[in-house]
Amino acid sequence: MGPALWCYRSGQPPLLRLLCFAHAGGGAFACRGWRAWLPSYVELVTVELPGRGSRLRETPATDLRAAMDALMPEILALDTTPIALFGHSMGALFAFETALRMQACDRPPRLLILAGCATPAHIAARPRIRDLPDAQFVEAFDRMGGIPDAVLDDPDLRRITLRTLRADMTMVECYRAPHAARIPCDIAALAGRRDPIASPEMMRAWCDMAAAGFTLDSFDGGHFFVQDAIGLVAGRILSLADTALVSHGRRD
Repeated sequence: MGPALWCYRSGQPPLLRLLCFAHAGGGAFACRGWRAWLPSYVELVTVELPGRGSRLRETPATDLRAAMDALMPEILALDTTPIALFGHSMGALFAFETALRMQACDRPPRLLILAGCATPAHIAARPRIRDLPDAQFVEAFDRMGGIPDAVLDDPDLRRITLRTLRADMTMVECYRAPHAARIPCDIAALAGRRDPIASPEMMRAWCDMAAAGFTLDSFDGGHFFVQDAIGLVAGRILSLADTALVSHGRRD
């Protein structure tokens, strides 16, 4: 695989590949812990965007579609194992755009799972934070779950982290979904009941982009409920993935 995709294999041929996109500021490492919660027939692949993790020396992307232009050749180079897409927060927008592009290449995913992210139209209508002064920018993230004090207290870590977060928020705030975009596979929305920027009610709007089925599940927690309730979230994702496989005749 190329530098953007990290694969965690169990040793047996997978029935399903789960391609995961992390939240703003996160990287491939943010999703690595999922391996412990997935059965051996699910292959975990996580995405490392520029400006973080193993690609820290690269300039962070500020345009989501341009970042996808660079990423898609690696995704399309994967074998034809059925794919489910998962994205949390910013990662949900990447997963959504990936689904559209895979559909255009006649390789639609089996399932699209979107966690903790309002629709692009809702995001476009809310106040921008990407150009706020550092103190106000950090305060905006505090309302979502915050940046660890250990990061903010280290000048170098603070500089790198804020650079990456500003780039990520530029991608989030400038992304617009194609007009009348519809996803051919089932869409599963996951929401934290106390999430201030992607409540269950906000996430219900994703149903307008589902050409097939749509489900909405809510979990106790705020914006980072995915990490806080990882066992419950992983269990729900596995149930959704199994249903997608059965509907296509791939599970015994």
